[in-house]
Amino acid sequence: MFTTFSDERAKTLVELLRKFGTRMAFYQKNVAHSLGVFHTDLKCADIINENGPMHPSLLAKEKGLTTGTITTLIDRLVDAGYVRRENDPTDRRKILISSNKKEQQKIKDIHIPLAESIAELCDKYSDEELNFIFDFMDQVTKIVHTETGNIKKWIRETYF
Repeated sequence: MFTTFSDERAKTLVELLRKFGTRMAFYQKNVAHSLGVFHTDLKCADIINENGPMHPSLLAKEKGLTTGTITTLIDRLVDAGYVRRENDPTDRRKILISSNKKEQQKIKDIHIPLAESIAELCDKYSDEELNFIFDFMDQVTKIVHTETGNIKKWIRETYF
């Protein structure tokens, strides 16, 4: 698939990460469906939960969505109880979106079986190996975040 890589290990790793990403996307879609929300909505709830209260425009930028789309998405999350709108204490013209911790617990609870399976797998590795895996996954996550921001530009330059 990736003919530009000369190192077979890099090709294998990229392919394994792609497969992981695909399986994770389907897992997350099923989690969202079981909670009665859309996949993108659930991911936005995750971002809000990770980052704390945030302005809708920042969330839209983070996810690459329009402000109109993010407003509708937030409406759905508010209706489902996963987030709430709050007045921005520094600018009363603005609002912040924050997590509803009680409802976020439902999201955490549904992930328990996966977390337990991963913890069981972690028991097979030494602390040194796990630290390496943690660092690697952190770096891959940062790369994916950066490339997510670059993808629209790449598509425009490549195909249009």
